[in-house]
Amino acid sequence: MALTVFVEKYGAKYPRAAACLTKGREALLVFYGFPAEHWDHLRSSNPIERVFATVRHRTVRTKGRLDCTWFM
Repeated sequence: MALTVFVEKYGAKYPRAAACLTKGREALLVFYGFPAEHWDHLRSSNPIERVFATVRHRTVRTKGRLDCTWFM
């Protein structure tokens, strides 16, 4: 598993990061317990991330669709 390889490779240089990842392994990987077709629709519980996700969604939807004929 990639997490194990990371901890083996960087654990000596970044012991606190390796310990944090190892300690929170179950919570970190719970996302992959859901079916792959659901991954695009899963949302974070982080309120800041959720706000910016909405902004990104609206920006992508409106990019390049500015109609300037209304002021002519």
